[in-house]
Amino acid sequence: MKTFALVNFLFLFIIILNSCEEKETENIAPFCTFIGPDNGQEIQQGTIVTISVEADDSDGNITKVHFYINGSEVGSSSSYPYNYVWNTSSENVGNHTLEAVAVDNAGGSITDKIEVSISGSVTDIEGNIYKTVKIGNQEWMAENLRTTKYSDGTAISLVANNSSWKNLNDNNAYCWYDNDISNKEKYGALYNWAAAMNGSTIEMAQGVCPSGWHLPSDSEWFELQNYLIANGYNYDGSTSGNSIAKSLATKTGWETSSETGHIGNRQQENNTSGFSALPGGDREIGVGIFNAQSRAGSWWSSSLYNISPRETGAWSRELYYCGSVLMKGGIGKYNGCSVRCLKD
Repeated sequence: MKTFALVNFLFLFIIILNSCEEKETENIAPFCTFIGPDNGQEIQQGTIVTISVEADDSDGNITKVHFYINGSEVGSSSSYPYNYVWNTSSENVGNHTLEAVAVDNAGGSITDKIEVSISGSVTDIEGNIYKTVKIGNQEWMAENLRTTKYSDGTAISLVANNSSWKNLNDNNAYCWYDNDISNKEKYGALYNWAAAMNGSTIEMAQGVCPSGWHLPSDSEWFELQNYLIANGYNYDGSTSGNSIAKSLATKTGWETSSETGHIGNRQQENNTSGFSALPGGDREIGVGIFNAQSRAGSWWSSSLYNISPRETGAWSRELYYCGSVLMKGGIGKYNGCSVRCLKD
């Protein structure tokens, strides 16, 4: 009996010993993390980007790091530093997923993943360069237009005097807010509707936009709005109702508000869409005065609406520091508003 017990003890001891040895030899997964670019970073299309990761293995060595862009392997590195050089010239504007998979000498692997966005650009007749952003199936300028000429080189009249602006009627004109050209780079120009459309009344006319771009129609503004709502860009993450203003507005430059969901509240959370809407103000038709810079922005559409049986206006889109809604407005064509162009 004692012999039987001793045999059982030795048998169990051997099993436990083998189990410990198996645990001691179990492979530990390697370590892998992105060094650059940063998660969420915006990259200008055409930039040469060095994708770099740090990888290590505590119980062996790294044999290879594989690099993937949008699910497709684009390269690998078998020695430190673990880098891949990415030429973004042929990449589409929009969001891109970067992945790095580190593999160790025992076949273990680990994956790290980040998202970056590629912004495009467009250049107007005067050489002004504008960032662009892909939102859904649309590519928008991510800056307000600031050209003083049409794409054929024809100059647009600069009208500074309040009385002259008031009496423009259907004459093309632009101005800088407060007649201060220092507003040009940040806020762009304010155009009356005739100037924005270059005299056309056809929806989606090129107007003042560069070749290959046009003034968005009312329905195209709605397409932008509907995409953002459906994809959770409302400030509370909901997918119904219109509370997308924060997702469109810049992170700085707006007057402050204490109300949750307003553009002016917690501005660091703004601009998740990359549209970068600025509070450039406008120029009022009645007396030609400037109004609401830092508090509101308004942008033309190429679509007309009837103010009265004898007068037509144009639809616009408006954002206010004290609001959460992208507002549709119908305003007189002789107002001065900002322009955002949409790619054909």
